[in-house]
Amino acid sequence: MSAPASYMYQPTTMSVSAPLPTDPGQTPSTFLDRIAQGTVSVVASSQPCTVGNDPAAFLSFTSGSTIGYIILWFHFGDAYVAQLKGNGGVDQRAVQDAKGVLASVSYNHNVPPPGYSPSPTT
Repeated sequence: MSAPASYMYQPTTMSVSAPLPTDPGQTPSTFLDRIAQGTVSVVASSQPCTVGNDPAAFLSFTSGSTIGYIILWFHFGDAYVAQLKGNGGVDQRAVQDAKGVLASVSYNHNVPPPGYSPSPTT
């Protein structure tokens, strides 16, 4: 998704990944640190948060002139990644828009898959 042209730091985009498998026993922060390592320069280390009722983490990064945020959350054993980034920064309106997107996340199913044993929010 692209931010409106009236936003600062164009181009500003947000993307959300397809589900990724998680490693048992990892927290969102450790998983996020691992996937960010070597791909971007981390400006602010991962911090725990939530997306809906799911455990999550976010960090701030730079990569050349691109500045942004990566948010990772777990839902029923899968990891999802959202990335918000802009050229030279991220307009605060884009941050609010991204929060709105994350607040509206829904899934086709709301029960764990067969054989899933951890709690539904891990």
